[in-house]
Amino acid sequence: MPVVTVLAILLSAMSAPAATITQTKVVPLRTTGFNDTSIVTLERFNLANSDLSSIQFQFSGHIEGGVQLENQSTSARTITTFIGASLTLRRPDNVTLLDISPRVTWTDDLAAFDGTLDFAGPSGVTHNNLINYRMGSTTLDRTSPDVAQFVGPGTFSLLLTSVSESGDSGGGNVTEIFSAMASAQVTVIYTYLTTPIPEIVVPEPSSFTLLGIGGGFALLVGRHRRRQVA
Repeated sequence: MPVVTVLAILLSAMSAPAATITQTKVVPLRTTGFNDTSIVTLERFNLANSDLSSIQFQFSGHIEGGVQLENQSTSARTITTFIGASLTLRRPDNVTLLDISPRVTWTDDLAAFDGTLDFAGPSGVTHNNLINYRMGSTTLDRTSPDVAQFVGPGTFSLLLTSVSESGDSGGGNVTEIFSAMASAQVTVIYTYLTTPIPEIVVPEPSSFTLLGIGGGFALLVGRHRRRQVA
């Protein structure tokens, strides 16, 4: 096979490497339970001359807060306490995309009530700056029918809900005060391929030879006709 033919085949098979478009939105730290106010809006994939390969969704959550405990029972208690939140990210069609549940858990041994409700001393405790993170991800392949929600002009919106999950176990007469706040980050990554390089048709050397012969023959015929006219 001539070299030019091989070159043309190789060029037609080549395409640009995969590329990505990344968008990130942050929901600031706020008291858990913000299900009716957190809507994350992002751009749809709408890049000309490109083929979408996949869409990856990354969802991370951050919980922080504190708790005050006072054992008011007449006997010592072991109290296990936790603060947390259940964070859910939903697609435009309201189908759950990802769930994460950051949580902090600890245990305290508290003596019998010392007579003062101050969340300190042998019967009380105060915990501040309790922090935890969780993250998750999921990917939609180009063949999924759900991809249509994220392709085309304009934007799409994801609904973020947060439900507080703070509590304790251990029983007895215990006074407790919880505080919990959550934040979240949503990242969408489009992976795509640009349109393949069009096939380049290069004439083979034999074609150039034939063109040369044909042109020479036409020139000779033209000269012969001019002589006859003269």
